[in-house]
Amino acid sequence: MEPTQSPPPIVLTPATQGDAEFLYSLWDKTARTASFSGGPRDLDCHVQWLKDTLADPNRHVFVATERGIAVGAARLDVFDVGRWATVSLNVAPAHRRRGIGVAILRALEAEARELKIETLRAEMKLDNVSSQGAFTVAGYGPPEWSLGSGSRCLMLRRL
Repeated sequence: MEPTQSPPPIVLTPATQGDAEFLYSLWDKTARTASFSGGPRDLDCHVQWLKDTLADPNRHVFVATERGIAVGAARLDVFDVGRWATVSLNVAPAHRRRGIGVAILRALEAEARELKIETLRAEMKLDNVSSQGAFTVAGYGPPEWSLGSGSRCLMLRRL
């Protein structure tokens, strides 16, 4: 058996309005199904969402690159004066199932530490096994409880 190769390091850069089309491209059927919101309805809605998001000092959106190629995105929504933040993650369809999500989460931890965040929180659908697996490998605790109708779970990572 050959050794498993780990993905190259992921570089996170703050998103700009110029990243709108790439970020919108991440919303394929799989991402829409996994999302609580269902994703943006069209590019114009997404462009406006990104404009509003980039203006919010408590939201930090990053484009993730591997060897200079955009492979995904991550977001931190900061609450309680930096004590905790929710994590949002989306890997480009062509790069899924390669460990990229875990690599993005690990890179995102460095950004969270810079923001003095103590706890990262990930909320996902109970049937989103891929995300649960990635967050578990990245060191997040097991789902702690179901929220709302019981179709959601919460995973935490203390930094």
